[in-house]
Amino acid sequence: MAHNTQSALPPTNGDAKQPQNFTVGPPPFNNPSADLILRSHNQTDFHVWRDILREASPIFSDMFTVAQPRSDQRPTTDIDAPVVHVTESARTLESLLRYCYPTPDPDFSSIDDLKPVLEAAQKYQIAYIVRALAQQLLVFADGAPLQAFSVALQFDLVDTARAAAKLTLRYEDPCPFTKELEFVSAAAYHHLLSYRRECARVACGVVGNLGWVTSLPDAKDCVWFVRVSTIDRPQNCSCKLSNHEYSVSSYTQYRSYATSWFLLHLERVAKKLSIMPCRGVVVDPSLSDQMVLDAVACSHCRQHILAQSRLLHTRIAAEIDKRISCVKLQIVRKY
Repeated sequence: MAHNTQSALPPTNGDAKQPQNFTVGPPPFNNPSADLILRSHNQTDFHVWRDILREASPIFSDMFTVAQPRSDQRPTTDIDAPVVHVTESARTLESLLRYCYPTPDPDFSSIDDLKPVLEAAQKYQIAYIVRALAQQLLVFADGAPLQAFSVALQFDLVDTARAAAKLTLRYEDPCPFTKELEFVSAAAYHHLLSYRRECARVACGVVGNLGWVTSLPDAKDCVWFVRVSTIDRPQNCSCKLSNHEYSVSSYTQYRSYATSWFLLHLERVAKKLSIMPCRGVVVDPSLSDQMVLDAVACSHCRQHILAQSRLLHTRIAAEIDKRISCVKLQIVRKY
């Protein structure tokens, strides 16, 4: 907690000295032995060691060469350390300094809380703090991906922007509005929408073309692929069959058809993927459980559907991840 002190302003027009309140930063930034004071724009003094900040930032190093001498506008102490006035608030400056000092990293409650510190870290060219804050930004991106995406673009954090863009796929199109979009160009938002459309296309392709599934070694054991000698006489299965014929691994000498409930399930998944192209759709119990309920009407399928359904959806989710990872978001660099 900052501590209140009081100083005297120089006389103005012959008037008596007017008192002005200052605060001193919390430990370890209240050390009277420190050789420099950083003063925030809201008049909080942080007592720091030049050598620590010189190593952290070339901008700080340059600033210290023009450090201002102590004046009467300071807390009434015996400290003669020069003062450097900075434009950051006390909260922002304290968070920045905690990264520079051997103290625990600061905690942030939101992207709004983090953004001023990220801005300061870039301003003072402290690369390792920028990297740390970019990682923290992704933590918040899990719940606010569009906001994180927009902030990452503002600070030219390309990898972070791409990671946040991928997290937007967990939300239905369009994502909830964020005020940070006001600082993003129309072109950047257009690229994001194009990225989402392409991800939706490739995700829907996973369930739209099952060639990769039928080629799996255990595809012949899946209850939704029924091997028949004639189309009208399925073996050991009473399910209604579709007219879609598949070439199933190890059963190429027979005709294999997909059950109607299986194709209906794939249609439901594809519809959801078209607006939310991510693995979460595939493993959503509200969808996968419906397929199980449809299958248990058959005495043969009900014996195997639960375990096979879990394996199928795990595989589909992995395939979606694989294909979406190949889709690249176009980003125009600021610098």
